[in-house]
Amino acid sequence: MKLSDYDQMPTVEALMKSFPYFARPDDTVAQIDRLMKQHDIRHIPIKQGEQVIGIVSERDLRSLRGPSLLLPDPEEIPVAHVQVNNPYTVEITTPLNTVLQEMSKRKIGAAVVVKSGELAGIVTVTDICSALAEVLTAQFSQSPAALVIGYGNPARSDDAIACRVTTQLQALRLNNVEVCAVEQLKPELSARLSRVDYAVFVHAGWMKTADVKVKALDACGLETAGSSTPGCGHSWSPCSLLALTHSVYGHEPQSWLVKVAGQNFETGHHLSYEAKQSIQNAVEQIEALIHQLRADTKKS
Repeated sequence: MKLSDYDQMPTVEALMKSFPYFARPDDTVAQIDRLMKQHDIRHIPIKQGEQVIGIVSERDLRSLRGPSLLLPDPEEIPVAHVQVNNPYTVEITTPLNTVLQEMSKRKIGAAVVVKSGELAGIVTVTDICSALAEVLTAQFSQSPAALVIGYGNPARSDDAIACRVTTQLQALRLNNVEVCAVEQLKPELSARLSRVDYAVFVHAGWMKTADVKVKALDACGLETAGSSTPGCGHSWSPCSLLALTHSVYGHEPQSWLVKVAGQNFETGHHLSYEAKQSIQNAVEQIEALIHQLRADTKKS
């Protein structure tokens, strides 16, 4: 989930990397250096038992480098000799802005995150910069924003089609296009729908042959899922979700439904021949639809 998806202040968990690599005080500097290079990381928490007692950074290791004749063998230096003791540590429920303000105040590059006293994750300046870049891109991008929502149960054979389609779309890294996959459409998605110009819903449906059908959703005839309040029924359709978005936020994005051919919806993870044939076709049609919508917007 991106920072721009939150409606209120997120906790530090939103940015942290879960279950980070860690070291012990008696591990050597050389071991830490190899671990950092192997996993392309710059900070490693130091644990004694289950307690975090320190942290070591790539910069700490660089401070040891110099004329080789003046330095001991890195294979013999315990990391305890270079680690920073008592690192800045926060509970996983700490508001994110509190953590960022404190990191800036202390001029540090990482914060250790714990849950009930045990190591849960780590947040670094690199993570913060990456998240900020996403927020700025979403905020100031010139292309109209689009949201693609694939929905279906990946444990029911061809119902996993939507998940496969969204995975391929994510790999394309289309500009200002957010892609997500869910098992069911839920009301929480209305907040994300309210922030985009276009929405594409993708799901699997039974068809005799490999095919993809694209249907515009009529905002004038939004369904209410059998309830006097939009979308309060047990099942959420794209139309009922759009109705809720309009009811709460005063507008809804221009939307389409992409139905992808499937035949086997029994429990399992095997895709039918028709499903496999239809997935790439669906990806290409969705990509073309988004490009065409943006081209039409520029003309107007």
